[in-house]
Amino acid sequence: MRIQEIRVNRYGPLADIPSINPGDFTLIFGENESGKTLLLDAILRFLLSKKRERELFSRLDRVEHDPDGFVEILHEGQVFRFPDQGSLPDLLGIHAADLRNVLVVRAGDLQVHKGEDKSYYAEITDRLTGIHREPIKKIKEKLQSIGKLTSSGKLSDAQGYDKIASRVEDAKRTLLRIDDLNIQMAETDMVALEAELLDAVEKRAEVNEALELLQVAQKREQYESGMKLLEELEQCAKGVEKLPAIEQAHYDAWRDAENTIKKTGEALQDAEGVLAESKEELKAAQVELETAGDHQGELQRRKFAMDDLEKRADQYRENVEAAASRSPVLDLMPRFAVALALLLGVTFIAILVGVLGNFFTVAALILGGILAIAGVTLVVDRALEGRRRKVWESLRLDAARVGIKVENFKELLASIGGFAGELDRAQERLTRAETQTGIASNQLESQKELIKKYRDEIDKAKESLSELKEDSGLASFEDLEAARAKLQRLKDRQIDLLAKLGAQFGEAEEQEESIEVWRAQIQEIAEFEGAAPGVEYDKAREAKSDEEFTELQNMIAELEEQLDGIRKEIGEIASEASRILATDVQLPGDTIEDLVMVVSQLHPFVDGVEEQAELARMAIEIFNEIQKEEEQKVKGLFGKDDLASQYFRSTTAGAYDRVEYDPELGELNVVRPNGEALRAYALSSGTYDQLYLATRLSLAQRLLQGETGFLLLDDAFLTSDSKRLPRQLEILLELAEAGWQVVYFSVKDEIHKGLRKSIKDGRVGLVELPSIHL
Repeated sequence: MRIQEIRVNRYGPLADIPSINPGDFTLIFGENESGKTLLLDAILRFLLSKKRERELFSRLDRVEHDPDGFVEILHEGQVFRFPDQGSLPDLLGIHAADLRNVLVVRAGDLQVHKGEDKSYYAEITDRLTGIHREPIKKIKEKLQSIGKLTSSGKLSDAQGYDKIASRVEDAKRTLLRIDDLNIQMAETDMVALEAELLDAVEKRAEVNEALELLQVAQKREQYESGMKLLEELEQCAKGVEKLPAIEQAHYDAWRDAENTIKKTGEALQDAEGVLAESKEELKAAQVELETAGDHQGELQRRKFAMDDLEKRADQYRENVEAAASRSPVLDLMPRFAVALALLLGVTFIAILVGVLGNFFTVAALILGGILAIAGVTLVVDRALEGRRRKVWESLRLDAARVGIKVENFKELLASIGGFAGELDRAQERLTRAETQTGIASNQLESQKELIKKYRDEIDKAKESLSELKEDSGLASFEDLEAARAKLQRLKDRQIDLLAKLGAQFGEAEEQEESIEVWRAQIQEIAEFEGAAPGVEYDKAREAKSDEEFTELQNMIAELEEQLDGIRKEIGEIASEASRILATDVQLPGDTIEDLVMVVSQLHPFVDGVEEQAELARMAIEIFNEIQKEEEQKVKGLFGKDDLASQYFRSTTAGAYDRVEYDPELGELNVVRPNGEALRAYALSSGTYDQLYLATRLSLAQRLLQGETGFLLLDDAFLTSDSKRLPRQLEILLELAEAGWQVVYFSVKDEIHKGLRKSIKDGRVGLVELPSIHL
């Protein structure tokens, strides 16, 4: 079986892939985003036409539509095109899980998939070895149902088995209960029990008569006591009605009003004194405000002239500083001019006497020119100096006009700076005066409001006190206290009387309601007035008689229970037996003969269920042994000489000796040369992948019954290191030479490099996929 042609016209973003005709070993290589995984998904969807087959591969339906194209398979000399000709598993007579777990490695996932009810190894072993574990399992389940057993071999208590375990246990307990009842009946003296019961009934009648007489005396005493309490309660009510209604609130209000008048009056006097002081403070603050305002106004009027004077002073200072920075040569200019004049005179004398006439003539011209320049410069400097003196005199005179007398420019600058400070201080003084005036004014208003408040409180308290006197009819607080004390004594007595009545006759939610209820209750027992003369109610005697009556009552009940209990228990046992046996008709349960019949039915029921369960256990044990023998056949798929062990031993360079299968756990184990066994999950990821690749190769040869087929591997060696990878690729090359068709999908450069030599010498075909944009 070989793939002859792969053609994908469109599948999601994958489009117009050139026709691929795989050879013995074909590497389909592409960078990330080249559509390598989509191409493999399209091939699988071509080969698996059924939805339940595709569900074995995760995310195989990530593209909604089916791929457009086909895969041609050459099998037994014929070419089959998929998906037109159905499903590949149907053609080969294998399962779709065989593709997932043997022939196809997708996205580097080498692990074998477990089914819903058993491992893939167990399922494929059943097919490859022809063992009969499923029929054995069904026979065991049937035997378990016949014996009504749990999986552990015990009687089941499931509802589907009619809760047989509970029924058997209940039957055993019922049989023991019957034995106990037989012993009890043999030991019971029925005549003695009946005589004792008669004596107890007579004694109970005597005690009950004495108890009833005490209760009549109690009712008589309750009536007499209740009437006396009610009469006194009515007298207290009349006394309360005669007094004014003085509640705690009235008392507190009267006392508070007098306290308010006294204390607030004192506070009012203090506040009026503070008001006078506040008026004086406000007056002083207003005087200071007026003085500070006048001073600040005067300075503000002088500010314009001072600003102009400051501006001119700044200009004068700049001129003076500029003059100070002129060349020091100007200070020597007068002497230099005198020297030039002397030299010029000597030159004229030399010209007159005729000595070196031309030389001195030129010299005279030069000296004359220099002298002229010096003279002009000196004149200009003297003119500027005079102007500065005039400016200073003008400044000094203007300063005097605004009240500043100075002798030099430094004093003028100091006076100008001092004016600014004085103006600031005047403004601060004015601000303070305004603030103090506002504070004093606010204090005055606050004090006025406080005085008004005190007067209002006093007026209100006087008005309240007047109303209290009028309402109560009392003239003074002392009269109020005396009336209140008398009222309280009456109310306390009322409370005491109400408590006593409540203790005797119970309480209602409202006091008036309670009195009416008590009156009605007392009238109900008026018939007991004068009853039971000479008998006094004694609570202790009543309690003792009541206790004796209860003891007799209990004794009678116990004796009656002992006599009736046997018949009742027989009835209960019959009802329980009917439930256990699940009979349609209730078993009789009145006599000892009925009890014998119950025993005759319960024993066969228990013996029959347990005998059937034991036979089922024995049969299940036989089939367990058969099943163990069958499961040993699974181990034949793995062993030291098996292909899986050979491949795994080779790829791990002899680090592991063989691969074994644990049928109980449904898992693979590996064994080192020293005999140490390891679970597959304990291996490193690289070794784990090597194990499952070796297992797949072994199962593939067995699955196809010795024939060769194709292997679709999608980066099967993702976790292999640089030492293992060459050996794994060599095994694939050996498989290709042995007749297997290997189609390897990869994006890994190390795979491409590892197969480069084989690609060059033609052992491996190369298909490079261009990048696409997903």
